Amino acid sequence: MQRAMIRSLLEKLQGDVLGIGFVHVEQIRELFLRSKGTKYLNLPGRIVARQCYQDLSIGPSPEKEAPLVQECLELQCPGETKLPAMGLLVRCTVEEGSFPSLAEMTPTRAVFDGEFVKMPLKLRCRRPGDRFRALGAPGEKKLKKLLIDLKVPVEKRSRILLICDEDGILLVGGCCRSERAKVSNTTKSYIIIEVMPLITQEY
Repeated sequence: MQRAMIRSLLEKLQGDVLGIGFVHVEQIRELFLRSKGTKYLNLPGRIVARQCYQDLSIGPSPEKEAPLVQECLELQCPGETKLPAMGLLVRCTVEEGSFPSLAEMTPTRAVFDGEFVKMPLKLRCRRPGDRFRALGAPGEKKLKKLLIDLKVPVEKRSRILLICDEDGILLVGGCCRSERAKVSNTTKSYIIIEVMPLITQEY
């Protein structure tokens, strides 16, 4: 059944199975059944089988996605920074008094103790050597290792947006926030950072 399903997928992709033999089908099965992490198998006709953790996909050879941001972009804080090319908006709010609990936050909405955030805030994509300590983690690790642990596909990692201050990464967009600058009972002022879809109006 597995072999028949694989051959059927390949035939739908190419219109036929010319150049695809029994050995290719077996290689795809082995890829999925025995591999860990992310592995690729190049097949005739520029077809690639990819095993990514618990998923198997077969399709045209993927192109590595370019970073969304080539350079650092300074964010308005307080205020809103519109990113039309990405369809995103980053909103930074500075408040005093009682603050929302960490339990109310999400991977795209986080609260930080303003005393421990060193302005300006900037938006960028990852760089070689980036390190990060996630909220609740015992220590920091390479950002690359963190994204592997979070099972982010390798071709998507260059498009993860990072919000940083002068001391490093505060928020890994869509994934997690830092342990640094977390709010506590001594927090007097706080910053809420939100990454959300940019809604445009057409007239």
